Amino acid sequence: MSELSDLSGVGTSELLSELLRRPEADFLNAAGLLAPEAYRLANLLGIRVCVDGVPVRKNQDGEVELMAIRRGTGPYAGKLCLVGGGVERVLRDGQWVPESLAEALTRHFRVDLGFDITPLVSWDQPQYVAQDMRPVKDTVREGFTPNPNSRHLIAIRYLVQITGGDDPPTFGATQWGGQEAAGVVWFTRQAMPPASEFGYHHDQTYLAMFPIAESLALA
Repeated sequence: MSELSDLSGVGTSELLSELLRRPEADFLNAAGLLAPEAYRLANLLGIRVCVDGVPVRKNQDGEVELMAIRRGTGPYAGKLCLVGGGVERVLRDGQWVPESLAEALTRHFRVDLGFDITPLVSWDQPQYVAQDMRPVKDTVREGFTPNPNSRHLIAIRYLVQITGGDDPPTFGATQWGGQEAAGVVWFTRQAMPPASEFGYHHDQTYLAMFPIAESLALA
């Protein structure tokens, strides 16, 4: 790879103008995901849209349980987190087209766990919407969740059912190596782990999801 010349004297507007002359496909990898540098730029300047799923089931005592993964990668490795991630693009007839929320969440579950899912209600009725922001002077705005690894993120979250029966998870590897999900944990509301066990403040989502899941599962 040839060395880049020093571009420190080139204005930001000129650099961005040059980037905008490039075809869209230059910013994507073969899976339709943003290249690392493009992801960093998008995260810096734009709002990140994600979709997450919370699996729900009843245990043998008839109690509602929710599932979290034990993260194997990232800043919260070892912590309990939701399954999900960014909404990206899919290749259709040689063209990159927007990925739907259903396609994105289905992809994340298949890649991370080898599971197929269905929404507990429907794809047009998410159960929770989260807004994350990076703290400013150690504070966040009302209605936002502190996330030191994201400037502004909106996450649409669903209660889902796993449709593969009792098949064990098949932990997939990320494109950078490593397993995003290194294990799964099911728990009831009464036996929910403490907040310190969760990454990304995802305990707040589970606290909000339990009463919804219980009302839907018992209806």
